Amino acid sequence: MTPSFTFRSTYYGGQLQDGLFVDQGLFRNTGELSIDIRPPVIERLWSKNGTKWKHVIEPEVVYRYVTGVNAFGKLVRFDEDDTLTDTNEFQYGFTQRLFRRDANGRTEELVTWKLTEKYFFDPTFGGALVPGQRNVFETLDQLTPFAFADTERHFSPIVSDLTIEPGKRYDSEFIVNYDPVRDKLTAIGGLAKLKPYSESFLTLAYFSTVNLPVNPVPVPPNFEQRSNQVRAMIGYGDVNRRGWNAAFGASYDITEQTFQNQLAEGSYNTSCCGIGFEIRRFSFGNIRNEDLYMGVFRIANLGSIGNLRRQEKIF
Repeated sequence: MTPSFTFRSTYYGGQLQDGLFVDQGLFRNTGELSIDIRPPVIERLWSKNGTKWKHVIEPEVVYRYVTGVNAFGKLVRFDEDDTLTDTNEFQYGFTQRLFRRDANGRTEELVTWKLTEKYFFDPTFGGALVPGQRNVFETLDQLTPFAFADTERHFSPIVSDLTIEPGKRYDSEFIVNYDPVRDKLTAIGGLAKLKPYSESFLTLAYFSTVNLPVNPVPVPPNFEQRSNQVRAMIGYGDVNRRGWNAAFGASYDITEQTFQNQLAEGSYNTSCCGIGFEIRRFSFGNIRNEDLYMGVFRIANLGSIGNLRRQEKIF
């Protein structure tokens, strides 16, 4: 059992009032208590044909209490730090791991399966939740990348995340969200990454989600109740690899029958510095429709100059 306490103090130079920005300062002082409980791990070892196997089950329970956000609706959402809300919750679940060691002593974590859920004692998150719309909070994003909160609820979806990595050259991941409140699957995702030769890679992904809010009245523009997206990316190298590196990708919306995002990134690195550039095309109807051109000059162990930030790199 590992308890921890965190205090944060954040000053905002402006705030939102009735949806409009007001040049009036605001302090956010929050306290967070977290208790991480890790019960004993269950494991089993066996051998077959010179290969050793190990199956591990790791249960976990985490209690988290955050208070002091209070005026969430007044905070300007600049990045993920500003989505912190009051919360009183339990997260519980388990992680199963399957390890393999061959006759040559090479060891790998072949399969990882995590199953988890959260229970919210305060379904309004200190009054931050707005019914009838998509709510994005830090505590929800930590559980699953697929939004699910458009109404008050005590139970989150049950999140299943299965990863299979044989030999580290073929990676696959399958994510499923089952919502016990709606009694249905609300998100299904699959991703496969292949590394067929040297530094080359190919990534294919498919995601199907139920969009929020459910059955809105009136229906917002460009709104589809279900989202079906296919993504593909092909490339060679890595952002820090010496020499030339390149990657190309696209996202296609099956429901809308249109490309949502196309991108291309290239870079060239030497022992001391490197350059990078990227072109992105966004096509989200009236929501976002634009082209972006970004570049960066990097100096090893010192920093970078440009508008291609590290969080936006696609390698």
